[in-house]
Formats: sequence, C-alpha cells, structure tokens
Amino acid sequence: MSVTSVAKDSYFYGGNMDALLFAVNAVAPLVLLILIGYVLRLIKIIDEQFLKTLNKIVFNIFMPVLLFVNLYDLEGINDLNWSFVLYAYIGTVVMFLIGILVAKLFIVEKQYKGAVIQSVFRANNMVLGLPLATALFGVEGAALASLLVLTTPLLNIFSVLTFTIFDRQLSQKLTIGVVIKKIITNPLNIGVFIAVMTLLIRALLIQNGVTFRLTDIPGLYPAIKYIAMVTTPIALIMLGGQFKFKSATNYIKPIIVGTTFRLVIIPALALTITYYLFPDFGGAAFAAAVALYATPAAVVSAVIAKEMGGDDNLAGQIVVWSTIFSIPSIIAIIYILRIIGIF
Repeated sequence: MSVTSVAKDSYFYGGNMDALLFAVNAVAPLVLLILIGYVLRLIKIIDEQFLKTLNKIVFNIFMPVLLFVNLYDLEGINDLNWSFVLYAYIGTVVMFLIGILVAKLFIVEKQYKGAVIQSVFRANNMVLGLPLATALFGVEGAALASLLVLTTPLLNIFSVLTFTIFDRQLSQKLTIGVVIKKIITNPLNIGVFIAVMTLLIRALLIQNGVTFRLTDIPGLYPAIKYIAMVTTPIALIMLGGQFKFKSATNYIKPIIVGTTFRLVIIPALALTITYYLFPDFGGAAFAAAVALYATPAAVVSAVIAKEMGGDDNLAGQIVVWSTIFSIPSIIAIIYILRIIGIF
C-alpha cells in the first residue's frame, strides 16, 4: 500500500470518526431530554393535564419569544445575505409541495396527512442545524444558518394550511377567511412579525444616529433571553412526557414515510440539486443547506400539531424517531460531502 493511499485512508477514517462524534454529541442531548420527560411521566411527576397546559404555554409564549430572540440577534437587516434567504425560501416551498405529494401517494388515513406533510418540510434547523453548520464551517456557516430563522413565517403559514386543510372537522367549513385568520393569529407568526418590526425600527434609528437597543433597558433583554434559552429543553421534555412507545405500532407506516423523507430523500434530492445547479456555493452555504435539509423533524412540529388540532401523537413520534435516526444519516451526509470536497 502506498504512502498516499495510507494518508487517504487515514483522512477518510478520521473524517468519519469526526462525523460520528459530532452527530452523537449533537443529537444525544436532545434524546436525553426526551428521555427525561418520558421517565417523569412514568414515575407520575407530570401528567396529561400538566402536559396540555405546558403545550399551550410553549406554543403561545415560549416559542414566539424564542423566534423573536433568534431574529433580533441577527446583524443589521440591510447586511443580510438575501440571495441565500431566497434560496432557503424556494427550498422550503419545494419541500412543502413534496410533502403534499408524499401524503397523497403514501398516506391513506386523512388524519395522518398533516403530521407527515409537516415532517417533510419542517426541519430542526435552529436547535440542531445551527450548531451543525457551526461545526461544519465555523462562524461563516453559523452566519448563513442563522438566516434560516427568516423562513419561519413561511413555515408557519404552511403548517396552518396543512392542518387546516387536512383536519377533518375544519375541512368541512374551510374558507379563505378561516385560513387567513389562523395565519394572522398564529402566535409564532406574531413573534416573528414583532421581531421584524423591531429590526426595522432599529435600522431606522441607526440611520438617524440613535444607537438605542433593547439591551439598554436594564433587565429586560436578559429576561427575554432566559425564556428563549429554556424553550427547547422544556419542549423536548414535554415531548418525552407525551411519547408512548406502544403508540408507535399504530403509526408504523407514517413514521417510516415521514422519517425517511425527512432524513434521506429530501437531503439527497436537495443537496444533489444544489451541488449541480449552484456550483459557486461555498462550504459555508453548503453547511447552512445541510442545516435546512438534513436535520430531523422540528421539535415545534408536535407543539403546532397539538394546538392546530392535528395528530400530535404521530407528529411527536416522527420527531423522536427522526431525531434518533439522524445520527447515522448526518454521519453519511457529512462523510459524502467531505469525499466530494465540500468540507
């Protein structure tokens, strides 16, 4: 064996081990928090009523605050990479359309369609995707991945449309007015709207020589940040409390379909198309694209399904199983991208 081949084998082995360690370290905390919630439910420290109340708090307060903070912490709105934002928006629309097609082709039960569709287009690109992009391409990867939060309004609109259309009770009296009202009054959209307005006001103040920011008000922004920081752990623990292994047997097909498309089909299609259509995409942009397409179903999926009248049990199952199986899928994706020279 030549020295060159030994070095090459060592490189691929080392890269594979790095990918393995990263994937495990990134996903393990999420799985452990889910497990904590599951155990707390088993030993009856938390019960069904508590979880229902907590779900409302997370959906109506914690998640909107988290989205507000993620947007407010961005650099000046004029300095954003709008071409990448447009790319992310187009990718989100395509994933949504694929989700509808998947539900029509593979899911017979009407009540399961909404959860499966949402799992296809709504990835965990903030909780897992942001640190993933950071690990893959440092500050540049993180900067682009952080822009994915700007797709949240579109994601929320698609979630509202999905559960409004495919929920049997609502579909019987579905009108444009009902859909618009649900989009406007969605707490997640309200949180994003307030954040965007705040960014615009901040930019206007800066143009007029005023440097005032929320951080200048003693105690206010730290309190907001504390709420944002606890949102994901609480949501994961809540998800674990709602999780039932026995229920998985009732959802085997939709779980397999949702998880397979979220972790395998979508990233394979999207990253391949990106590689050939956007040859100028650098490593940072690809790191953010991995965050957009290759991460498991978003934790908020189950929260939204619950509040929108969808099948939150199925949505929760897909979140848990896609999170667990994202370890080997992320390893494979990173390894392939390293082989072709992206990272």
